[in-house]
Amino acid sequence: MHRLANRRGKRDLGLTDDGAWDVIASLRVADYHAGPEPDHHFADRQLWIFAPLVGAARAYLKVSYRPSDHPSATALVIWSIHPARFEMKRPYA
Repeated sequence: MHRLANRRGKRDLGLTDDGAWDVIASLRVADYHAGPEPDHHFADRQLWIFAPLVGAARAYLKVSYRPSDHPSATALVIWSIHPARFEMKRPYA
């Protein structure tokens, strides 16, 4: 979550790093947007996209899992978090 765009996106949503993880921890089925979709950077991974409300703003949140240092675990990776720039369908809303 260190890319400049993510730092700006978090700032625009009024989030800290911990706040971004709080958004993830509070995701609901109704926040689901799309996925799993192929990760174009890592062929063995998939992405999920969510559209949670953060305050009064709809957010675009893209996450994936990657292998972790522990052989039986995975780590959640936040690829993008920023205010939504387009209409986000929420099939379970």
